[in-house]
Amino acid sequence: MPTEHYPHLVYLSGRWEDTPPYCRTPLVVCAVKTPTEDVFEHEVNTGITIRLSDTLIDQPPLFQSDGAVLRGRMALLRVADQVEFSRTDSTAVLSVNRLVAEAVREAALPKLAEAVNQINTLQLEAGATALPSALHALAYKHVANGYGLYLFAEREHRDAFCTKSGALAVEPYYVQ
Repeated sequence: MPTEHYPHLVYLSGRWEDTPPYCRTPLVVCAVKTPTEDVFEHEVNTGITIRLSDTLIDQPPLFQSDGAVLRGRMALLRVADQVEFSRTDSTAVLSVNRLVAEAVREAALPKLAEAVNQINTLQLEAGATALPSALHALAYKHVANGYGLYLFAEREHRDAFCTKSGALAVEPYYVQ
């Protein structure tokens, strides 16, 4: 059976590359599988993690949770080999990243979906290809390795999407 090369981590916020080095924007990542050999040492945090973009990678995260708010609600759909688009508006990314961090701290799925949709809009404005829509999806956006991340309110909707589209159901990977 071939190994899936889907991302180890998915950025719920904008990526660190989208912000200038001097910005202190919260970056929110969710681990979705066991770390692999090609994962950087600072990426061993599990669950959902918030850290500042300009902090040293060996510093502890600002916030970490087990990711329960996303359990049964995420899917990754292979959409391209790798999506290339120009840099996004860093001011807008800063604003949205703060919203993502706030939503994660509050475990507020509707607020998180709103922020993810805002990121998708920024990606489209920067030249990304539109992702296929999904019935009952609250939000979606491009993530690494040519995948789209889809968020659903209910596990049943996520599972139906995966069955119909061939998407991968993923869960927050968390180790205490």
